[in-house]
Amino acid sequence: MKNKYEIWWYFGDGEGYQHGESRFTNKKEAIKVAKWIYDNQGEDGPIMNIRVIKTDDCGEYIDKVAEFGDLK
Repeated sequence: MKNKYEIWWYFGDGEGYQHGESRFTNKKEAIKVAKWIYDNQGEDGPIMNIRVIKTDDCGEYIDKVAEFGDLK
């Protein structure tokens, strides 16, 4: 089983966390991309919180490995 890392984001709209189709095999790369997204969205950006989630091959949640934003 090879772990994957997904970036999940939260807009604060009551819809819960959402995620895209990108899945990373390198944890450091996933964290770097998530931090870049959060830091470069602008002061009034729509993303309230962003997480990097470790998943299994099937995309099932294993653990949160990083978090950026107002809700951490």
